[in-house]
Amino acid sequence: MNFAVRKRRAPLIIIVSLVDILIILLIFFVVSTTFKKDQPEVQINLPESKTAQKKPSELEHAIVSIDQDDQIKLDGRAVGVGELEGAVRDLPDARKSTLALQADKKA
Repeated sequence: MNFAVRKRRAPLIIIVSLVDILIILLIFFVVSTTFKKDQPEVQINLPESKTAQKKPSELEHAIVSIDQDDQIKLDGRAVGVGELEGAVRDLPDARKSTLALQADKKA
């Protein structure tokens, strides 16, 4: 049997409508981003509670800070280099396990 071989035409993709859709999307995103305006902030000083206790997550670690003048502070109070080890040993056991180190860029 001798079958006739037909050549198939390559499918045509009409991109004119795709370009229209992309242009409409581009216009939508440009216009929608220009409508976004910064919300004015209201400065509020919230009252602090005198009876509430700190959360355990706030008490878990001590903070060792070194400023640009090479002053060392443990939880905000100044300590010397020689006193730092003793000051850390005097901390409660829960706070000794992790220390957070905050150092100035120029220190």
